[in-house]
Amino acid sequence: MIADPYTVLGLPEDADDEMIQRRYRSLVRVYSPEREPERFESIRAAFEAIADKRKRLALAWFPPPGHALEQLKSTLLEGGPALQPPNREALDAVLLNGLRRQARERC
Repeated sequence: MIADPYTVLGLPEDADDEMIQRRYRSLVRVYSPEREPERFESIRAAFEAIADKRKRLALAWFPPPGHALEQLKSTLLEGGPALQPPNREALDAVLLNGLRRQARERC
């Protein structure tokens, strides 16, 4: 799984179907499989991860390990000096509700 498909494609997370398709086609023209096969594969994998609305929704609910929400969650769970979360279940519930809200706003 790639770290963040939106970063690979250079798109905002609220990109619509048409914007995703246009960006993918422009990148495929630049990074052909003959010249840069590794870059082409990462672009193809990123496109496949967000090309379908259902896949985008799943990505919004369950972000990959390198995503900003996952980084925030891990920082909060480690408990910095200024913030000690009450417990993991409460923090997971708060973050999951935020992800659900984001997913509803996208659709």
